[in-house]
Amino acid sequence: MDKHRAATAARKEQITRTAITLLAGRGYRATTFEAIRTEAGLSSKRLITYHFSGKDELLAAVADQIVADSERYMLAALDGVTGARELLAAVIRANVRFIADHPQEVEALRQILLNGGLSDYERHDVHSQERLARLLDMGQQTGAFRPFDTRIMAAALRASIDGVAPLIADGVDPGLCANELVEHFDRSTRQNGRA
Repeated sequence: MDKHRAATAARKEQITRTAITLLAGRGYRATTFEAIRTEAGLSSKRLITYHFSGKDELLAAVADQIVADSERYMLAALDGVTGARELLAAVIRANVRFIADHPQEVEALRQILLNGGLSDYERHDVHSQERLARLLDMGQQTGAFRPFDTRIMAAALRASIDGVAPLIADGVDPGLCANELVEHFDRSTRQNGRA
């Protein structure tokens, strides 16, 4: 990557990370280009509008950044894990850990979703559910999981993982959340009679 492209990528990341901080700390309405300029120590809002035509485009980039951070986190957590049941448990635990370890990102995404930014995140949610469904398909093909509609189970799993974010923010132990979800979905997916 040449120096100009590297500098451009670094500036865009600086702006999106500053937006995450502001969304989490001050909320959606207070996350303006002027607030981002001040928080990031930029000399002009033009340094933002050069990269983002408006707030909607910036918030889409913020959602992309949070998802990219999550995916890197997940890949590291799943490295070396094999077997469908083990992968399912590891996926749940890693998702819950990401939520617990990244409260700013989680709150920033919540602010986007609460303020009409569903389309900024919806495509990521669909991709996440598709990946979970593929994992569940693999488990069925290897005999680790019982027959069920993998799309419905993937949707239930994604909603359950996302649903613990407010609990964790309210002080519920992330380990307890992860353990309960692992137990629930292990029971929901296992073959009858298999321990």
